Amino acid sequence: MVTKYKKQMDADASFYCNGGHEQCGQTLPTLAGLAVHLGISKPTLKRWLADNDKIELQETVNMMLAKQEVQLIQMGLSGESNTNITRLLLSTHGYGKDRKPATEHEKMSVDVEDITKDDDQETASKKYLGRVKKVNRGQFKVVK
Repeated sequence: MVTKYKKQMDADASFYCNGGHEQCGQTLPTLAGLAVHLGISKPTLKRWLADNDKIELQETVNMMLAKQEVQLIQMGLSGESNTNITRLLLSTHGYGKDRKPATEHEKMSVDVEDITKDDDQETASKKYLGRVKKVNRGQFKVVK
């Protein structure tokens, strides 16, 4: 396995990142796919990317990741890819990181106090996409 960086690897990386991944049978360009294409391990690739002397490689990989992000969004919106895989891959690009995972209880209900801030059932229903049921005067709950 190669561990020493050679200038030719910039051109090889550029080829892979600019459509060569498809010739390698891959739907998306990935760091793992690039490492395999270059004949190196993923930790070696990450070490090279941390080296400030390898600016061309860093720029190529940054562009590849931007293209990957756009492609994932397009594939997700078109229904071309599995939603869970798309969500997982987009999380590496910073999507959805601020949200904490919902518990089963949180998925099924919203705190009544949050809903009662709304004046009426219609307002609350719009806020929670029509999933609101009046339980008491001025109190609503979100139904599944």
